[in-house]
Amino acid sequence: MENPIKSKYRSITFYFTLNFFVMKKTFTICLFFLSVASVAYSQCHYRLKVVHFTKPQSYSEMFLLPPGAKIAKEGFIFPKNQLEFQTKSRFQYQSLTISGLNENDFNAVVSNVKKGTYLSKKGTVLGSSPKPSMKGYFKYEISSNHNDLKIEIDMDDFVTNKYFKAGQYDNPYYQLAKDLYETLSGFETSSLNNRNGWSYGVTQSIVEKLFESLPIPQIAVLDQYLYSRTKDCSYNLLDPKIWLFVDDVSKIQPTLDKKFWQMNLDAVSLHKFYRNEDGLIRQIISGNWQDALKTTNYVDNATGTVLVASSGDIQFSSVLNIRPYVGVYNGPLKPNNTVSDNADKYADKFSERNSFMFFNYKFDDAFYASVIDTNPLTNKAIIPAVYGLRNLIVSMIQIKVDHAPEPVQLGSTLGILQQQNEIPDVKGIVVKRHFKDGFKEIANPPSDFIFLPGDEVEY
Repeated sequence: MENPIKSKYRSITFYFTLNFFVMKKTFTICLFFLSVASVAYSQCHYRLKVVHFTKPQSYSEMFLLPPGAKIAKEGFIFPKNQLEFQTKSRFQYQSLTISGLNENDFNAVVSNVKKGTYLSKKGTVLGSSPKPSMKGYFKYEISSNHNDLKIEIDMDDFVTNKYFKAGQYDNPYYQLAKDLYETLSGFETSSLNNRNGWSYGVTQSIVEKLFESLPIPQIAVLDQYLYSRTKDCSYNLLDPKIWLFVDDVSKIQPTLDKKFWQMNLDAVSLHKFYRNEDGLIRQIISGNWQDALKTTNYVDNATGTVLVASSGDIQFSSVLNIRPYVGVYNGPLKPNNTVSDNADKYADKFSERNSFMFFNYKFDDAFYASVIDTNPLTNKAIIPAVYGLRNLIVSMIQIKVDHAPEPVQLGSTLGILQQQNEIPDVKGIVVKRHFKDGFKEIANPPSDFIFLPGDEVEY
């Protein structure tokens, strides 16, 4: 007969072993579900995380990851604010699929673009014969009737071959935006020519949708507007969400010294835009006035610069009103207000020391080279336009601060607006950004956080 003490000991040992096993399994299951819940919750919102790359060289950059977007492994067991980019991951291929692009009404097409589907996968979503883009930053497929489009970015190739050129950092997202505009704008045609393609301006909506969906460096969010700012100039595409503040300047001849002219700042005017059913830029909603179109007077035959004589001249001018893409360019602006060595040289030249708008049909190397890299007046395919002899044109966007509308300059950061006391320097600031059909939170934005049109700031 077994010793009762040993039997009791064996029973207690078995009990504790069984309980330990059950507790271990329960803990593992709970940890798993906690990890899943944590990832699921975090990916319902925007995430700001430092992504570390090792190829082609070691490099780290702050990324903004939209809800559902993935570029590396995340979760309970990984560092909270850092990601390690790995090649051949299950997030290698980032794609956007859009249907309904060849409808005749621009607004209907934009609505279809907003319904586009983003995916990150280990394998490609494209077929066996995808088309390469003009500059090789993405591949795509388009249906024979141009109604359905798939865009795909191979992140391994993107990071390995596009991030650095000759060992120097080169913003690949800006180059991606240029490539998208150059490649896709070729599918746009005018309804006046029995359209067999997209409405004008659709490419811009596609670029914005892709940038809304992709994991992207925080400093690159304005690349969707081809926003560029250097020591020599600044440039961006116009968009209905971007307004213009324009200096209204008068030219007078001082009574004491009639040899020199003087420029006076009189006021600042506000200009807003929209796209009509053909996707063309318009300013005034109340009518088209097609019968009233006049041949534009060129004030500078050497450069073909157009004088915009009124706030509606983009719409009235027979040259300007048919060009779907409008850019704003600010170059070196400053001769002195009155007497200077070159005062007379610039006195009557609209094309010198001035801000311009640029009107064009398509994007190509000649366009980018002339507008962004060199003298913007060298490309005869582009129509430059000015509001007067010397007018600073400032691109503005509207955000909300504590539910109140606030116009700010394009490119404004949280730190700049805090310096200007537009936003208080307090903890717990949350930015809500438009995503799909609603707004999603961005918690604890850094001081260099760049605002987009429609952002809402709460604290």
